[in-house]
Amino acid sequence: MRLGRSLVLTISFLVACGDQAAPPQPKADTATATTTTTATAATTASAAPTESAAATEPSAAPATSASAVASADAKGTPGGTTTAAPSASAQASAKPDVEGEQKKGGSFSAYLSAKPSYKKGQPATVTAIVNALGEYHVNQEYPYKFKMGTAPAGVTYPEAVVRSVNRSEKRATMSIPFTPDASGTATISGECALSVCTDSNCVIEKVPLSVTVKVED
Repeated sequence: MRLGRSLVLTISFLVACGDQAAPPQPKADTATATTTTTATAATTASAAPTESAAATEPSAAPATSASAVASADAKGTPGGTTTAAPSASAQASAKPDVEGEQKKGGSFSAYLSAKPSYKKGQPATVTAIVNALGEYHVNQEYPYKFKMGTAPAGVTYPEAVVRSVNRSEKRATMSIPFTPDASGTATISGECALSVCTDSNCVIEKVPLSVTVKVED
């Protein structure tokens, strides 16, 4: 009996020591875990609509309607703006000048140039043009001049000899005045004295030039 009682006491002692060696672990704070889970779920729920709204928000740039595109294609510019056709007077002024017979040598070319038409009774001009060719350049010192020929019927020349000249490196021009007193056509003519040079040589020429002009009432 004593042995049995001692064995029971020993087992009871060991059980008691085992409970003290491994104290019970504290239980998780159920209320705290629940609060944390609820807050996380609320944050996720509030963020979701924002992302959805951003994904579905329409672009701020206005779309170009099909009618606006069609209008731009048809008119050439947005809003149906069109460029007005040039007037008849603008088209007439765009006509090329009339050139008389061109006299050409190895060192120069020369001719008279006139407007497409002139008005009767109004002072007018034609232009004597001299171009230096190749290695030649306009002689900047030579006294260019244009001696008028015999005036045709219905035309008067205010100057018998024109001496005013404009020069560049390769071209010289002289404005030849006349006044047409009758409608129809008339030939303006005269003799042009010119000179072109290279670094080692100068050419001096006198060439007859003429051009036929049209005079309107």
